[in-house]
Amino acid sequence: MQHYFIEKEHKESDYFTFDEIINGKKYSFLSCDNIFSKKSVDKGTLALIKAIDKHLKLVGVGLDFGSGYGVLAIYLMKNYDLNVDMLDVNKTAIYLSKQNIIKNKIKNDIEFFESNVFSNNEKIYDFMVSNPPIKAGKTILFEFLKESYNHLKISGTLTIVIRKDAGMESAKKCLLQIYGNCQILLREKGYYVLHCIKQLE
Repeated sequence: MQHYFIEKEHKESDYFTFDEIINGKKYSFLSCDNIFSKKSVDKGTLALIKAIDKHLKLVGVGLDFGSGYGVLAIYLMKNYDLNVDMLDVNKTAIYLSKQNIIKNKIKNDIEFFESNVFSNNEKIYDFMVSNPPIKAGKTILFEFLKESYNHLKISGTLTIVIRKDAGMESAKKCLLQIYGNCQILLREKGYYVLHCIKQLE
């Protein structure tokens, strides 16, 4: 989808705030008109949060790839002892993420990357989480899946959410080729949460 890559100049009136209750806690997010799921947290991100809460014990420093306005990273930092960097190709998304860190009183030591996949980020992480920008095209998706391996420590994990009708089977096949493993943590209303571990070769 074009808006992921073409920046729009925003007026002050383009920005607005909405509140969201996630697992009984209130979060406040600054958003604007050309951001994905601009008026509420999307169902894919909520499915990913549910799977992480139920099945995983993330540790260390992570990356939220395609972070949008910061929902997933902010949730993880508010509820777990984690630092979660944010990466998005969209300059507006990075701006919103920075503002939402402040709005939700996050004081963790994190970094923000405006980057096309990993072009501006050479860090190595303990884990990655992502609701990847499927509408940006499968080329971007598979580039991310392939490059993610080199940005994880041994025993590091990648956890993504993807709809079945948006290419879940092909993404799973790609991950099996790259990581040698791929577990389905959650199936919910067409969304699948896939989980991989980087193992010793």
